[in-house]
Amino acid sequence: MTAQSEDKAYLRRRAKEYRESLLPEEKARLDKSVTDNLFALSEFKNAKTVLCYVSSSREVDTSCIIKQAVLSGKTVAVPRCLDAFGHMEFCRIDSFFDLEPGAFGIMEPNPSCEIMTSFDGGICIVPALVFSEDGYRIGFGKGYYDRFLKSFSGTKIGLVYEEQIVGRIPHDSYDIKSDIIVSDKTVHRV
Repeated sequence: MTAQSEDKAYLRRRAKEYRESLLPEEKARLDKSVTDNLFALSEFKNAKTVLCYVSSSREVDTSCIIKQAVLSGKTVAVPRCLDAFGHMEFCRIDSFFDLEPGAFGIMEPNPSCEIMTSFDGGICIVPALVFSEDGYRIGFGKGYYDRFLKSFSGTKIGLVYEEQIVGRIPHDSYDIKSDIIVSDKTVHRV
């Protein structure tokens, strides 16, 4: 294992431990602060399309983001994993009834959902275990988002708890930076 991958493994482990230490009430409070900060962004308010991950129980909760975007008349799309090699597509949903259990136990769009190919006027809400102040991220190590974001021209917005923002993350040429990092305490524009 290289020093860089050891550093990433350490940061990944530390972030998972932090998330697991959060009590439900504390997590709910932090989630609300993150989403309030996101909703205040002009990029969110003006977005025509919102690409958003469907959160697991330990991630920043995105359910209210998806609901708010749908209620605001925005096109909402969530990811579907296509294979074990880091490929995914985004599919339009109109409600949580459009979701079913998919890869890795994550809720995904059902097969009848429209596959999105154009994301004009869109933002992508990006998950991570850790973000650096300059926009790089550490996810779960499969590369799904880096592969997708390589061809996404809209604004990339990372969601994370403030405790999971670090000064620097080792990164490679294929790692894609976020444009904005939204936490429970701050908004970092990269």
